[in-house]
This record gives sequence, structure tokens and C-alpha cells, in this order.
Amino acid sequence: MGRIAVLIALLASLSLAHDHGSMESMSASMGSSGDGKHCPICNMDVESDWFVLMKHGQKINSCSMTDGSQFRLGVNAFSHAARIGATMKDITSNPKCDASCPECSTGNVMDPISGDKVTDANFKFLCFNRGQKLYFSSEATKEQFITGINSHPYFGVDKVVCGGQPCPDSFQLPQVSHADTPSPSFCTGSSVMFSGFQSSAGGTCVKLFFQSWILDTPLKYALGVIVVFILPLMNEYLVSYREDIRMKFVKTKSSRYQGWSKTSRKLILTLLYMAQMTLAYFAMLVVMVYDTILFFSLILGFGVAFAWFKSERSLGLKTTAMMRATWRFDESEYLTVLSVDGMMCMQNCGSTVQSALERVPGVKHVYIGFSEKCAYVSGSASTDMVVQAVEAVGFDVRVLRRPRSDSDASAHYGSNSHLA
Repeated sequence: MGRIAVLIALLASLSLAHDHGSMESMSASMGSSGDGKHCPICNMDVESDWFVLMKHGQKINSCSMTDGSQFRLGVNAFSHAARIGATMKDITSNPKCDASCPECSTGNVMDPISGDKVTDANFKFLCFNRGQKLYFSSEATKEQFITGINSHPYFGVDKVVCGGQPCPDSFQLPQVSHADTPSPSFCTGSSVMFSGFQSSAGGTCVKLFFQSWILDTPLKYALGVIVVFILPLMNEYLVSYREDIRMKFVKTKSSRYQGWSKTSRKLILTLLYMAQMTLAYFAMLVVMVYDTILFFSLILGFGVAFAWFKSERSLGLKTTAMMRATWRFDESEYLTVLSVDGMMCMQNCGSTVQSALERVPGVKHVYIGFSEKCAYVSGSASTDMVVQAVEAVGFDVRVLRRPRSDSDASAHYGSNSHLA
């Protein structure tokens, strides 16, 4: 039994020794793959047969992420070994390496410039990203190398190796993507007012109306130009629409507004006036920006608005029938409003009625509202005289409004049947 126990103990010790030797062998094998070094490009563990071989024998190891066979697809398809050689000037500014040279004790480290032996006593080094080093025998050769890599990719490189073979992309240069270079901005900063007329392109951005409306791109600026062009169109449309509504309020007996109270009509006209003035002040703010393109867009908008909404109405009117006849509001105390039936056109019928009224003694102004078939007369002439003048040229007349001085007990003056 004693002999058997001794034999078992001996076999166990031999087994443990064998396992320990296997572990040491595995550890050595793992260390030889990269010795704990990291790729300067991506920080992955390096491979022993993927490296940049410098002149006179030093190596900078890399990972095996890509083999470089598809390098024409762009920089991301390059092997990391080739990228190390091509971009040394960008990856040798790491200040974190310790000032030591463990490899120098072997006596096999040679300066990549001069070929001189690098020792513990004379070594200088460049520290790559993630900690690998390149050693030199003097400060002069180190500076010579730095100058070289700043002007020549692959400076001092003898071979680029991928998996023990020359890399397919050896000594190739990655193409710099144009997308990496930012294009010059359309404009900079922002302002609600320039110092004199100027353009935003290449200058200061326009802040249009609101804090967030900064026209800092060509698209935003183009949209701003369109908005400014539309402003006068909307303004003149509201002026025309408000006057048309007012005319319909005047002739309420034949319109759908007959049931509306006078207060309701005035409220509608007031709101329309407020909206129109808001747009007008926005247009004023555009002028105050002093942006040349926006200013011309605004003026062009006013020209188109006039041609669209006003020019046609202005052509057929005589001197006493000015556009929209604003005197009707200033001289409402002396205003007579007549509904004239039978006016079929402005050129003949309207002009006939207007001429007849202008010949009446005491008549100061005459305006023919052809769309509403009404005649507006101001002056000292009595209502009967102007009615007779219109009837004398063959038209039926109905009095919608009498002047205050000519109203009978104010029976119809100021009633809800019209709005002066």
C-alpha cells in the first residue's frame, strides 16, 4: 500500500508539472501575437505579422481589421498597417509614453535614419497613438524624421506587411473625402438692420421679423425673398377686399348682409383694416433691414400688386372720381348716396350719370361705384336736384342716403340700411 501511495503522488506531481508547462507555453504564444500592444489607428490588439517595417529593422505593429485589398473604396477600406505608414505625422503626437526603452537591452534596435545602434544611454523616441514607440539614437535624427513625415507619407518605411505578406495597399495614399471639408457658410451671425444696403450672401445673416427667422442658408433666404414679395400682394388684396365689403354694406337691401347690425359691419371693417396695417408695417420692417435683395423683392411685389388690383380700376375714372373716393369719409356730412338702376357699363352709362351730376350747381365731388350701381355726391346741392339730374338722362334713382342738412327728421339718416 505504501508503494502504491508513493506511485500515485508521483504521477500527480508529473501531471501538475505538465499542466504548468502548457500554461506557460500558451501565455508565451499569446504574448508573441502582440505583446500587449495596441493598434495606433483603432486601439485593437495588434498582430505580430501585421506591421510597418522601418528602415534598419524597427516595427510598428497594427491590427488585422482589413487586409487592404479593397483600398480603392476609400480610407476605411485601407489596412491599418498602410494607414500607419501614410499618416505618421498625424499619429505621433502622443505625450503619454514613458521614457524607457525595454527593447534597447537586446542590442538589435537601429536608428531608422542613420542606422546607428540605439542604447539605453542614447535613446530618443516618438510616441505613437496608443503607446507604441519608434526609437532614435540622437535628437538630430529624430528631428530629421519628424521633418520627413510632415512632407512625405511613408517616410523611412521599408515594407508594409499584412499577415506576413506585402499589403495590397502598400505605399498607397487614402483619398481625402471632400465631405470632410466644410463648405463656406452662406452668411454669419444675424442682424435685424444693416449699416446701409448690402446683401446677406457672404456677409451677415438677416433676422426677418422674429428671433427664429434667421435666413442663414440659401434655401431660407430664397423663402424669405418669396415671403417679402407676397407681402404687398396680400396688403393690396386686403385693401381691395375691405372696400368691396364696405360697398356691399352700403347697398344692404340687395345683399346678403341685410340682417347684419351696423356695429357688426364696423367691427368687420375694423378687423380688416387692422390686418392690412399689420402687413403694411411688416413691409416697413423689411425696408429697415437694408438688405438689397429683400428690398427689390418688396418693391417688385408692390408693382405687381398695383398692376393686379388697382391699375384696371384707375383707367376708366375721371378726375373727380378718384380711386375709391376717399373724400366720402371726410365729407360725410354732405354726402348723398344714390342707387342708380340701369347702368350697364362704366364707359357709357356711368360716364353719362357722372357728367349729369357734375353739371348740377353746388356739386363738389362725384364718384360712380359701378360694381354696386351707386352714385356718391358731395356738396351743397339738394338731394332733389341730384335725383332730377340723373332721371333727366334716363335712369331710375333711389336715395340710399341723404346729407345731414337735407334729411327729413332723420328718418333714414344713419339707419342700418347703409354704412357710410
